[in-house]
Amino acid sequence: MAAVVGVSELWDPAVRHDPHGFYDRVRDSGGPVLQIDPAGNRFWVIAGHADVLAGLHHPAIGHEVHRHRPGHPPATGGNRPRRC
Repeated sequence: MAAVVGVSELWDPAVRHDPHGFYDRVRDSGGPVLQIDPAGNRFWVIAGHADVLAGLHHPAIGHEVHRHRPGHPPATGGNRPRRC
């Protein structure tokens, strides 16, 4: 049975104070978990090591946010993480 995670649970003060249980449930869910921040932005949370690595190396996920937010220029500088 998949773990139940509330869609705005990450902003609960108790979770903010100690997020370990939240991330355990995300990991136990077996896949990405939708979260909605207080401003109404939607994003997916993953917690398994293999899932995080796959997301970091996926060409369409996370590292080009400016492509999805019109009016926000890309970050500049040489601070891009290197592959291990």
